[in-house]
Amino acid sequence: MTRPDIRVLEALPPAWAHVRRVLFQPFDIGRWLILGFLSFLQSLGEGGFNVNLPSFSGPERAEPVDRKVLQEVLRWVSEHWPLLMGICGVLLVLGVGLVLLLMWLSARGTFAYLDCIVTNRAEVRRPWRAHRAIANSYFAFRVVVGLVTLAVLVAITVPVVVLVAGRLRAREGLRAGIREYGMRDAGCEPWAVPQGPPRPISPSPHGAGSLDRWAHWRSVRNEEGEGASGDSSLLVALIVWAVLLFLVVLASVVLNVLLVDFVAPVQYLTKVGAFEALKAVWGLVTSHVGVFLLYLIVRLALALAVGCGIFVLGCLTCCVFFCMTAIPVVSQTVLQPVYALFRAFPLFVLRQFGPAWDVFAPTTSDAPSGPVPPTV
Repeated sequence: MTRPDIRVLEALPPAWAHVRRVLFQPFDIGRWLILGFLSFLQSLGEGGFNVNLPSFSGPERAEPVDRKVLQEVLRWVSEHWPLLMGICGVLLVLGVGLVLLLMWLSARGTFAYLDCIVTNRAEVRRPWRAHRAIANSYFAFRVVVGLVTLAVLVAITVPVVVLVAGRLRAREGLRAGIREYGMRDAGCEPWAVPQGPPRPISPSPHGAGSLDRWAHWRSVRNEEGEGASGDSSLLVALIVWAVLLFLVVLASVVLNVLLVDFVAPVQYLTKVGAFEALKAVWGLVTSHVGVFLLYLIVRLALALAVGCGIFVLGCLTCCVFFCMTAIPVVSQTVLQPVYALFRAFPLFVLRQFGPAWDVFAPTTSDAPSGPVPPTV
């Protein structure tokens, strides 16, 4: 079997030509609104093209917290902790339910939008019902991926939090010891304490206390030396944690791109579950690593170009375009050529692997024209 010749950049011209056919031949604002709504549903579980402008108000100085106010707050919390736990539990359940709802809508919208782009139609009810089973499988798989990602993040973060908390407690204990022996009250800062043995002290009622204070200070200095090595280990732990966090986030982003751009089309094409589609896509990735790396680079370059274009248009229109792209559905409608291109581009890359991967083949693109009865 001959190895397919995959050219990622050559998929862009036919993808853009297909977008022109879908959106401009003929131009229909109603079609744009429907596609904008579906792409909005798809983006509920992903990142969008919205531009968040940085604040130029300058650094803000944190207001000091009044100790009495803090004590009052802590006292109130200790007296009403059952109520607070109940409120937090309700908010947690509502938050999890909202996240799951958004992910489910995103999964259903992904396949409805994909169907409309492939078949050159602008419908909601038919594709929403026709791809119910594979969309639910896609949703369940993304929930599992999210839980695994969350577990990994917790696993790499908890040890660092425990280590930082231990170092903070050690520092607080060191300061408490210094205050207890009156070193600061005596005007002796840590860097001003002599390193050598104490000078001979004449017998006096305070002599023994001075010797005890010096002996304790020497032990404090030893603890500070151990604290320096502890700070070094803490710094190493933070660096390792940052590297692991970056790798986890990068893997999550790449997996999300594979799910949206390739796993969903394979599900649409073969009507299989998300895990089976991922195994098929992973086989393509492992046999064409360079192709998919180039695809990710091109996709990132397109996203950066779109972001720069939005920024320029926003500046030229005195932030009016920024306001438009900040409104849900309106943003996806105005930027529909961009969303449609990002949806069509991977489809034209995928079809280069052979007829079995072509979602535009007549046997798969001839979707039923009438509504499909919902399955129970």
